[in-house]
Parts: sequence; C-alpha cells; structure tokens
Amino acid sequence: MKTLIFPDDIDYQQSGYPPLRVDKIVESSVNNFFKPRMDDYFESSELENPLQGYKKLSKVEEDLFNKISSFSNIEDISDEELINIFHTIQMWGGWEGRYIFVQDGGFEKNFDIETYRTLVSRCLNLEKHRLLDWVNTVSKWTFECNKGINRFNTSFSTKHVRFWSYKKLKDDTLPIFDDVIRSGFNNIQGNDLKNNRENLEFYWKQMIEKSKKEGITLNQLERLLFNYWN
Repeated sequence: MKTLIFPDDIDYQQSGYPPLRVDKIVESSVNNFFKPRMDDYFESSELENPLQGYKKLSKVEEDLFNKISSFSNIEDISDEELINIFHTIQMWGGWEGRYIFVQDGGFEKNFDIETYRTLVSRCLNLEKHRLLDWVNTVSKWTFECNKGINRFNTSFSTKHVRFWSYKKLKDDTLPIFDDVIRSGFNNIQGNDLKNNRENLEFYWKQMIEKSKKEGITLNQLERLLFNYWN
C-alpha cells in the first residue's frame, strides 16, 4: 500500500489533548440515545443509563480511562460491570452505536459476553514487545470481535480497543477507525481506505508513523483529525 496522505492544513503542534468540537451531550449525535426507544431499553432491562447525569462527552471519556486503568486483569471485572462499560463506550461513540440494541432481536441476542471478555482480556494483557507484529495481532483480535458480536463493526470495535488498551498503551492507544476518519481520509486525492482488516492495520501503522513524526501522541493525532473532519 502507498503512504497515507494526511491533511496539510492542520496545526499538528497544538499543545495538549484537544477537546471535542462538540462536547456537550445535548448538542451531539449521542443525544439520539436519549430518545424514548433507548430509555425504554434501559427501563425494560433494569439497567441504568450509563450516561445519566453526564453533561459532557469529555467527562465520560475521562472516567472510562480512569476506570479501565484501575483493572489489573479480566477476573477483576464482573459480567455486569463489563456490560455497563460496553454500553458506556457504545453511547459515547455516537448514535450509530444504537444498532446492537434495537436491531435483530436487541442487545441480548446480538451481544456475546465471552467474545467481548476475550477482547478485553487481550487488551489488558497486551505486551507489544513480545509480539512479532503487535499491530497486526490487534487487528486480528478486532475482526474476531466483529465476527463474534452481531451489529458490531470496526467503527465501534476500534473504539472499544482504544479504551481497553489504554491500560497498557496510555495516550498512544490505537486510534478509532470510524466513518468520519475513513471518509475524511478518502476525500484526499490518493487515499483509498476500505473497511477491512488489511486497511485497518495499514491505517494504524500510518497513524503511529505520523504521530512520531509530529512528536505528538496517537490520542492527540486522532482527535485533531476527528475535529477537522467532524
């Protein structure tokens, strides 16, 4: 594959971690989760809406990073807590995350706890220096999870990988590969990112290379691009 072409009119040297351009939940696409259909889902499942009481997506993100950093291994996490974190990441990730809840029989039929637990365990125990090609390995894990959970795709599985690998990778956790990022890159002449494992691995490796070149973290780079295209 050719080198990925990045926007040339972004100030990549901005200091700190950029806030989301749209951070207030009521102004974001995440607000679509608070429509009656999702409220009915949480009421019928006797689960608490995980974003209840939150006003900003940045606070949700911060709390997720802190919670995930507190876990030492998968055995520390009950099924109930794992599902709660799954819901939180889905809702933080945007309105398209609702499909697993409302299509093909709903969450109980679409979700597979063991598939998700395997992904989480792998992320929490990631030792990239022990792997011949760690990015290739994580892309394999990601697509295995896509296959094992219905109505779950790369746009959202990479959001879960991003959060769960934070324990090991911190601010250089692997970036999200969703429609905003993919479409943004593909609007630049010479790019042709597709939604498959080969292209996910290529994207991750190009993002790592770019972050090193600019002297910024992967989280910073991902956020700069997301804000630029969103």
